[in-house]
Amino acid sequence: MKKELTIVKTYHASIDKVFEAWLTPQIITQWWGPNGVTIPICEIDPKENGKIYIVMLAGKELGYLAGQEWPMKGHFTKITRPTFIEWKGGAVYDEDGTPNIESTNTVTLENINTITKMTFHIEVTKVTTKANDAINGMSEGWNQSLNKLENIFR
Repeated sequence: MKKELTIVKTYHASIDKVFEAWLTPQIITQWWGPNGVTIPICEIDPKENGKIYIVMLAGKELGYLAGQEWPMKGHFTKITRPTFIEWKGGAVYDEDGTPNIESTNTVTLENINTITKMTFHIEVTKVTTKANDAINGMSEGWNQSLNKLENIFR
């Protein structure tokens, strides 16, 4: 199964600020993840082949999911400051550490007058049935995350 998602948003912030919001752990923990999720662990090495490791923790707002942790780990494959970020990542892990989702993710930024246009694209390259819930919620989750990112710039 191959799944793709593209979200285009504009932010009233400089291209540099939007770029840094994707690579700075102290900022990422404020917006990454859908509503009701916090980020207790965020480790970023913002360079090509540098690691990315983010753990989402479901809060009480998510009902029966509360307390669940959802790690995502991967590595950056390309960073072109301040216009492009690409990383490959995995999520929904089995006990042996095998990811049930693998994806390639890109962020493309464009400066338009006083705003920044961001195009986020995710291509799921592997998904198993164990990851159906995550895949089914991918669009809503990323849209919620990117709306929270917008709040960073207010």
